[in-house]
Amino acid sequence: MIIKKRISIVSSIFSIYFIFIILVLFLQMNNIVTPKIVSSFGIAWSLNFTNYCIALALFRFSVQKSNKLFLIYNFGGMVTRMIFMLTCLILCIKSLKIDIYAFIFTFLVFYFMSLIGEIMYFHKKQTMISTAK
Repeated sequence: MIIKKRISIVSSIFSIYFIFIILVLFLQMNNIVTPKIVSSFGIAWSLNFTNYCIALALFRFSVQKSNKLFLIYNFGGMVTRMIFMLTCLILCIKSLKIDIYAFIFTFLVFYFMSLIGEIMYFHKKQTMISTAK
């Protein structure tokens, strides 16, 4: 039962990502969006997906640790991930030939979707742990 709840939250985020990917590829096949926009979308998606996977891995690693280690891994990881994302965002805007507006828009959409997914996952996991005790 615990595995089913965890899988349902993670799979819902993956399915939303998958729907966006299919939508952008469909729009590109019909020449509605340019390849520059598709590459902007892909880079923004991959940055946010990496961030999301790192967050889940850090949480899963620290969930059974002491409170001090839990806070170090999660809040320290949050600060580190934010600095990493900001650095990657600036590097992508400055160095890559992408559509800046499409990149920033999709980056923010995926970033907030990832944050919502992280919060849902953390909340469900903590309630499962607290009810098990």
